[in-house]
Amino acid sequence: FTILLVEDNLINQKITDKLLKINGFKTIIAGDGQIAVNKYLAHRIDLILMDIQMPVMDGIESAKAIRTLENKQNRKRIPIIALTANAIKGDMERYINVGMDDYITKPVSSKVLMKAIRRFLS
Repeated sequence: FTILLVEDNLINQKITDKLLKINGFKTIIAGDGQIAVNKYLAHRIDLILMDIQMPVMDGIESAKAIRTLENKQNRKRIPIIALTANAIKGDMERYINVGMDDYITKPVSSKVLMKAIRRFLS
């Protein structure tokens, strides 16, 4: 399975990328939401891990853009899991309402992350 990791923090990119590869996933990395949309269009992606707060285009706008493209181009719906350091009441509902499928808080626990990914890629 190929996972698009959308994360602007280089350290978080490296740690999460290594964790995903150790667990047998291929990763494609995007440093912001606009790059994520471009990589989504250019590659076959099975799941997206989407940071929320990023420069250029944030995770919410990127998720909306991907969902719009899926509908316009009649593409298969790709699971999007939000990754955020902000665990504020109402965030989960907000992310689900823009088309994300799940939500994980940072720092990301490898056990929680793998459980969430396997729920969508079984």
